[in-house]
Amino acid sequence: MRSPRLDHCLAVSMNERPHTHETRRIARSAAIVAGCTAWLLLTLWISIRFGLNSPPAPSGDEPSYDAIAWQLSHGNGFREDFHDAQFQKPYLRVSTADEAKKFFDSTTPGTVTYRPPLFPSLIALTNIAADRQFWLVRIINITFISIAVGLTVFIASREAGFAGASAAFGTMVLLDVRTRLFARTILTEPLSLCLVTLLTVLLLTRRSAAPKSSIWFLSSIGLCLGLMLWTRSSFALWLPGVLLFAPILLPRTESSDIAVHSRGIWIRYRSMFIALSLAVIIFLPWMVRNCMVLQHIMPLGTQGLMELPAGFSDEAVQRGGVWFHLSSTGFFQKVDKPEMSTLERELARADFSASEAERWIKNHPHQAIKLGFMKVWNEYRPRSMPETILSLLSVAGLMLTIRRPATHVMITLHCVSALAIAATWSVEGRFLVPLMLSQHVWAASAVTALQRCWIGHPGPKEIM
Repeated sequence: MRSPRLDHCLAVSMNERPHTHETRRIARSAAIVAGCTAWLLLTLWISIRFGLNSPPAPSGDEPSYDAIAWQLSHGNGFREDFHDAQFQKPYLRVSTADEAKKFFDSTTPGTVTYRPPLFPSLIALTNIAADRQFWLVRIINITFISIAVGLTVFIASREAGFAGASAAFGTMVLLDVRTRLFARTILTEPLSLCLVTLLTVLLLTRRSAAPKSSIWFLSSIGLCLGLMLWTRSSFALWLPGVLLFAPILLPRTESSDIAVHSRGIWIRYRSMFIALSLAVIIFLPWMVRNCMVLQHIMPLGTQGLMELPAGFSDEAVQRGGVWFHLSSTGFFQKVDKPEMSTLERELARADFSASEAERWIKNHPHQAIKLGFMKVWNEYRPRSMPETILSLLSVAGLMLTIRRPATHVMITLHCVSALAIAATWSVEGRFLVPLMLSQHVWAASAVTALQRCWIGHPGPKEIM
C-alpha cells in the first residue's frame, strides 16, 4: 500500500504548475543567471583544457565548414579549397600536421552544395572581423549553447520550480557530456540546439501566455524553421511531421486568435501551413541557388542523396542503421573519375547513390521498415554512464508529466525527429542534440519528484 506522501508527490508531479506573474519572473531570472554561468564555465573550461584557438581535427565536417568560410571571407564564393596555404597554416602548426597535409592533398577545390550556408557564413564573419582564427567562432558556439541552457532552465523553472531549474542546469552543464563536447567544436550542433530550443520555447510558452497576434506567433515559428533549414538541410524532413502533428503542437484556447482558435483541428493545420510556407520562402533563395549551380532540380543540394546508401543497404543493416563513410568502403569507385570537378563528382555520386538505395529498398521493403526502428534505437540508446543516468531520469520525468500539454509538445517533436532519423540514418546521438531541452526538463521533473517524496516534502495531511 502506497503512502499518502508518495501519492501526493506523484500527483504534484503529474499536474501542471500554475504560471503566475511571479513564477514567470523567477523563471526569467533563473534563465539569465543560468545562461551567463554556463557561458563563463564553458569558456573557462575550453580555454584552460583545450585552448579556444586550437584548430579542429583535420577530418570530418569541421575543416569543411572552416574551408568554406575562409573562401567566403575572401569573396571567392561558396566553395572549398583545402590547398589554400593561408587556410592550412594553423593546421600545420600542431601535432596532427601530417594527417592534415594528407587530408588536404587528397581533396579537389571547387564549389559545393552539400553544406547549407548559415553556419559557414557566421564563421566567415569571424574571419573578416578577426582574420584567421578559431577562438571567435568557438565563443559564438558557446553563446548558442548557453542560450539553450538558459531557455531550458526557464522551462524547467516553470514546470518544476526553483528545484527543477537547479536540476536542469546541473544535468545539462555538468552531467551531459554533449554540452561540453559540442561547445568546443566547429559544427552546426550549437546553432541547431539554440534554434530548436527557441522553437520549443515558443510552442510551450504560447500555451500559457495571454493571446497575442497570430501573425507574430506564426512568423516566429516560420522564422525558426527557416533558420533551421539554413543551418541543416536535413531539417526539411521535419516539415511534414510538423504539419502532420499541428493539432498537438499548436495550442487550443478560447480565443479569436487564428493560430489558437478552438473551433477545430483544420484551423491549426492551416496556421501551421502558413508558418511552414514562410519557412520555405526563407529558404527559397538557397534552394534556387542549388538548382542553378547543379543545373538539376536538387533544391537541398546533394548531401542527402549522396549518403542515402549509408542508411539503406546491406551494410546499413549490419551496422544497425548507423551512418558510415561510403567513400572509405570504395562505394564510389565506379563513378569517381580523376578529371571530375567537385560539382561533377557530387552529381555523379548523388545519382549513383539514389539509384542504389532505391533498388535496395524495392528489393528489401520489410528490412527497410525494420531498419527505420533500428536507426531510432541506435540514436536514443545510451552509451555511457552519464547518458544512462540522463536517459533514466528523462524517461521517469516523461512518465510523471505525461498529462501535461508541455510534455505532449516535447514528445511530438521527438516523434518528428524520429521520423527523419528513420528516413535517413543514425549518427549515434548527434541528431538528439537539438532536442536536449526536453530531455533535461523531464530529468529535472524526475529529480524534483524524488526530492519531494524522499527529502521531507509534506504529505496531504501535513499540508492541511
